[in-house]
This record gives sequence, C-alpha cells and structure tokens, in this order.
Amino acid sequence: MEYLIDGRNPTSTGATGCDARQWGLIAILVFAVVASVVLLAGVPAARAADETMPISKVTPGMVGYAKTVTTGTVVTTFTVEVLSVLEGEGMTSGDLILFRASGPVIGQTGGVVPGMSGSPIYLTDPDDGHEKVAGAISYGYDWAEPTLALATPIDEMLGLLQLSGMTTVLPKVYAPADGRPVNLGGGRILKSISVNGSSGDTVTCRPLGTVLSVAGINANSRLYKKLEKVMSRKGFLMTSVGGGGVARADVSTATLEPGASLAAALMTGDTTMAGIGTVTYPDGSRIVGWGHPMLWTGPAQLYMMTGYVHTVFPAENGGIGFKLASAGDTTGTVLQDRAKAIGGRTGQFPQETSMTVSAANSDDPTSTVKHYQIAKGAMDDWFYAWYCSTTGLINTNDSVFDGIRGGTADTTWTISGRDCEGTPFELTFDNKISDPYDISMSALNDVSQAIDSILMNGYEPVTIDNISYAATMTATRQEARITNVSFLGRQPVRGRTATVRVSFVPWGGRTDQSVDATLAVPKNFYVPYSDISVSSSEYDYYDDMWWDYYEDWPMDYGSEDDSDWTIQQYAEDYEGQMRNNEIDITYSDVMGRSVSKTVQTSLVQSGGVDKMLSSITMRRAPATVVYGSRVRFVGVVGPWVRRPKVKLIEQTYGSAEATVSAETTGSLYGAYSILYRPASTGVFRTYFPGTGSWLDASSTAAKVSVKVKTTLVTSRSSLRRGSAVRLFGAVRPTHAGGVTIQWLYGRRWVTLRNVALDGSSNYSTNWVPGRPGLYRLRTRRLGDGSHLGNVSQTRLVRVL
Repeated sequence: MEYLIDGRNPTSTGATGCDARQWGLIAILVFAVVASVVLLAGVPAARAADETMPISKVTPGMVGYAKTVTTGTVVTTFTVEVLSVLEGEGMTSGDLILFRASGPVIGQTGGVVPGMSGSPIYLTDPDDGHEKVAGAISYGYDWAEPTLALATPIDEMLGLLQLSGMTTVLPKVYAPADGRPVNLGGGRILKSISVNGSSGDTVTCRPLGTVLSVAGINANSRLYKKLEKVMSRKGFLMTSVGGGGVARADVSTATLEPGASLAAALMTGDTTMAGIGTVTYPDGSRIVGWGHPMLWTGPAQLYMMTGYVHTVFPAENGGIGFKLASAGDTTGTVLQDRAKAIGGRTGQFPQETSMTVSAANSDDPTSTVKHYQIAKGAMDDWFYAWYCSTTGLINTNDSVFDGIRGGTADTTWTISGRDCEGTPFELTFDNKISDPYDISMSALNDVSQAIDSILMNGYEPVTIDNISYAATMTATRQEARITNVSFLGRQPVRGRTATVRVSFVPWGGRTDQSVDATLAVPKNFYVPYSDISVSSSEYDYYDDMWWDYYEDWPMDYGSEDDSDWTIQQYAEDYEGQMRNNEIDITYSDVMGRSVSKTVQTSLVQSGGVDKMLSSITMRRAPATVVYGSRVRFVGVVGPWVRRPKVKLIEQTYGSAEATVSAETTGSLYGAYSILYRPASTGVFRTYFPGTGSWLDASSTAAKVSVKVKTTLVTSRSSLRRGSAVRLFGAVRPTHAGGVTIQWLYGRRWVTLRNVALDGSSNYSTNWVPGRPGLYRLRTRRLGDGSHLGNVSQTRLVRVL
C-alpha cells in the first residue's frame, strides 16, 4: 500500500550548513537518549499493529465502531455509520470520511467532542470480512448536529511511519475547495475547510479543537486567563486540571493502545501544557494519532505522553463539549506534526530547554523555586517558545507576590545554549526593575525580551538549553529622578581628574541624594565650550506585556549592519548594556572627544540632564577694610549666559562651612556686581548655580581682611596740669580683652596705659597729665584670627 502524508508522497531532503550540523547533533542526542531508555518511566509495552483499510474500500452505508476514552484510562467504543467520502476536502487536498456517531457513549457526550481526535474508526473489509482501521476522527462541523463528524483516512496518516527527521517542513497554507455540494438527507453542505463561521444552509468543517490541558496554573489567575485568550487564537480549547506539573490522577494503567488518550506536551514540570487527543495506530514503538496536526510544524520534538480523562463535558444546547483530561507520563517523543496526524516513538525523550525559576517576596518573606522543561518543538517555534517560557516565569513570580501591585525587583538570570555549529554561548544579566502598577509581571521583562531576541536574532539559528532566573520583589518603589549634575563649581583641568556630582530625588522624597564620580580629563581635551551629559536607562514598564502582535507577528531583531554578528557577540553586547539603577556620565568637548563613566546607585533611575560648561570670574576691592565698610565684588558669567543668578559665598575664619552672604542677578551679557559689608576676615568666591542648560560654576577664591574698628574720645581737649581728663572709646565688633592707649613720644608711640574692655567691648579711664605740653593720643587694639588689629584716630590734649 502506498501511504500519503499531507497529500503527497513522502520524500527526504538533505540539509547543508548549520541545519545539517544541527540535525546531526539532534541525531546524536536522540541515539544517546535511546541508549538510556531505562530512565523513562511508565513506557507502555509495544503491541502488534492493527490491520488497515484503504480509503478506496470505504463506501457510504458502512457501519462500524470507534474507540476512545471517556473516563479514566478505559477504552470504550461507539457506533459510526459512513455517510460519504469527501474527496480532496482534507488539509493539503486529502480525503475525508463523513460519518454519523451514535450509541450510549455518544448519548453521554452529546456528540463528537474535542479530545476524540485520533479515535480510530473500524470498518469491516468487504473482501475478507476483517475489522480494520479505516481512519481517525479528526473534524467536526460548525452550526450542525454534533453527531456528524469527519475522519482522516488511515492510509494518509500512515505516511508518517515512512518519514525520517530530515524532511522539509511543509507550507502552512492551503487552498480550500469550495462549491461542490454533497447530498445528506435532503440537506446541503458546502464542502470547505474554513476558520470562519457560517449560517443558513452552509456549514463548515474544521479540525476538532485541540484540548490544551494545563496543570499547575490556577484557572482563576490572570496568567490562565491571558494564556487562554492567546491560545484560543491558535485554535486550542484550553482547560485547567489544577494540580502540579503531572496530573494527580492515577495514570499507572494508561496505555498507548488504539483509542487510548495521547498527549503531546509543549512543556512539563511544575506546569504542564499538553494537547489531548487519541491514539489511532500503534506499530511497535511507533505511534500515530489525532488525525490532524497540533502545531503543524512538520518534523517535531514534543513530549509524547499518556493521558487520563476526568470526564467529558457534553455538547449540549449548541455548546462545544470536550474531554477534561490530564497528561500522564512521558513515554516518548512526538517526531512528526503533520496535516494528517501526529506521530512519534516511545522510549526516548525529546530535546528540551530546562528552566529553573526562583522568586522571593522580601516583604513577607516567602520564596519558591519551580522547575520547567520546554520541548524543543515548542522552542523551535517563536510563538510557543516565548509563551511557554514566560508562563513559567510569571507563574512563579505570582505564586509569591500575591497581588497585582507596584514595587521593585532585583533580578538575576542566565540563558545558555548553542549556536548552529554547537558552540556554546551564555548570557548573564542582573538588573533592578521598578513598576508602579505590576512588578510581578515587569520583573521578567528583561529575560523574556532576551529569550525573544535570541530566538529571533537574525544572525543564526540557536538552541537554548537552560534558563535560570531569580527575582527578589518588594512593594516598596525604589525609584529616583535625576535632577542635576555639577563639577562642584570647579573648572575641569586637562590631564587631571575632575569630580562630578549627580543629584537625584527619590520617589516620595523631597531631599536630594547624590553620587560622585571621577573623570580623567584627557590632556588634549578642549575644556572651553565643553558639555556634560547624564542619563539613565529610561526604564519603561509594561502595562501589558502580552501584546497582540506578539501573538501573531514575530519580529526579526537582525539588521544589515549586524548581520555578521554571532550569538556570542550578541550576548556580550547585551551584558554590557546599562542597568536601570545605573547612571551614565559623558563629558565631551567641541572636537568630539569624550570621556565616560557609569556609576551604580541603589535606586532605579529615570530622567537625565545635559549641560554646557560655564565659567565665572571675580575681583574684589578693596582687599582690606575696616569693620563696617563695604567691599565690591565684580565679574562676568560666560559664555553667553544671560542675566545669571550669582551668589556670594563666604567662609569666615575658623568656620568649616561656607554660607551664601549675598545674591544678585547679572546683566544681559552676564556681568554682575555685589556690594557687601563683611563682618570678619574670610575667603570669598562667587557662585553661578547653573540653569537647565548651563553647568554651575565657581570663581577662584579671594581673601578679604577686616580690621577692628577702634575709637578714642577725650572728655577735654585742654586742661591745667594736675587736672584729670577721661579717655574712653569702643572696639567693634565686640571683643574681649583690652586696649592700649598710647601717646606719641618723639617719633614713636609709647604706652600710656592698658585698659580692659567691659562686656560691651567699651573702655574708659581717667588720666592726670604730669607736666604741661601738647599730647597726641591714640588707642590700639591688637588683631586675632578673625580681625586684623587697628588703631583709633589721633586725639590732641593740651596741658597748661
């Protein structure tokens, strides 16, 4: 008998380059696993193949039976009657057998329901009277009686047995044949395979919806609801069976005999996601089933598993019934996923990607570690690779961070695998992620996007072997916004290091925090007209990471500029990107030279600033003044700074703190002038605080010395010898100690007497001159650190 697969004779095509090496590696791994078959648990024993009947012998009116499971693992039967053979109406132009199902089983299920796909139909061969497999239930009708269904002929399905793992993937498009009516009890059926609904006397047939059994995800969770929406667009009828990765049901009695449940799993472990169908034709270790594809990838690498049917929800009142079933033990690998059937072998595992995901909630604290395995067949398809891996990630995060709320997460993850030549690569990344709405979802943004871009890299085909991910989450928003950058008012100098201070305001705070960094300014750097740029990673959080275009429109991340990259180069480039809690500082001159540094903070940063270097000059006059006198400070802020705000900064003697003593606004051209009365000796500089586009700047410092102000008053300017005159005065500002009253004797001043200052820094004394003459008197106060010493004006006293 000649077998057909997808409507054509099976052929084997060679592969070259990376493809050949990749499949060669697969073959080596497959043989290695087969050699270790004792590691497999629960592999059903092989059985002799049933006899088969070609489609050419199937005629309307034939009555037979079909095998399926409706409860547990027990195979049961129901009656089928052939109504017609629809020639060329199957996928890829194969034939379909139109039949009506009946009997007690169908009475319970309400008709042919999803999950029965692959149920073998047995008819009696008119030539020898033997019951033989004629086909497998595979299609049902929309808007029609649920007991009417279609079967894929067995001789088209058995073409899978002749396929190797090196066949070309068939195209995923087909042209339905429309317009040829078939008489069916006076009704009219338009023979077509369509995805669109219909009404009136026109009905359409479609593959029985594949029941996608999901274990390990709560049916009421947001993950399940999102996954159900996505998978329904791919034609899956998703059902939740609860429990852990492997169903809790007893599958120890499950077999892979005709009519038994046959699961094809995308992923296993702490979450299992498996399509549920029925075994059609076992031939030793080779199994064929379903009668239609699962993913329709051609060659495949999925987990082949037994199954357990909990119950059948009947098709009532126009609704869609289905088998509620769990995937059981892994028994082998689904190697072919074709239009007519899926097929595989027992006794060997598929290649897989292992995922270890750990999550912790530092607020509770709680933590968990979950393990997942994703079949290579799922990882080879961008859509399923992304959703299976993301399912494991969000399922783990949600299990410890109970609630959709904002917060912060510290994440670390590693993706490792091989390129098309078997060269290993590894991508390791850590980050700090913040989201005001949903940190549990956003915490996996980096790793899920990396998986996406690796699979769709545009450079070469790759295999991901392992994914490890760890996240520590908190409801506290550890975020900040960059507000300013400064050279601390100092002008950078070529060939030296310059200190840069970046200021930022934490979320919910009012006080700036800062981080300092040093930049080595090159010797050939042109400092005038230079600028400094400070930026964050400008982290954007997802409102909903399960975008619609992710569901149907994979993106190619390669480009003409980097098409010669390798996946190893991509990993190195990815690892070098900024983290969300890092700040990038770049100092550039007008000649295009630049120097950069990245600094790390404890907060997720946002925003940035970009400022030109400014300068400020200052002159003061006079340099020394008497207490109470004014000093003028003048200068220019440049270049091109209009009406700058300028502050006079004073640091008095003995003080470690500098204070703002005066402020002014400069002219249109940047000139400024400040008049100020210093109270004590100090160091002064002017400071331009900068603007949104200009850096702050500080002038060079200059010292202004302040002398004490000393006064002397005489009560009389003329007196007779023997009379007394009162000498009094003050020292300002207030000082302790005393003063010295002097008189001019020849050309030098001689101490007349020392007088103590009172609490108000005033003094007073009486003096009785001993002889007549003209006396020149003054008061002298010695200096200290805060003030220079000074003398009073000279007073004349005439003694007669």
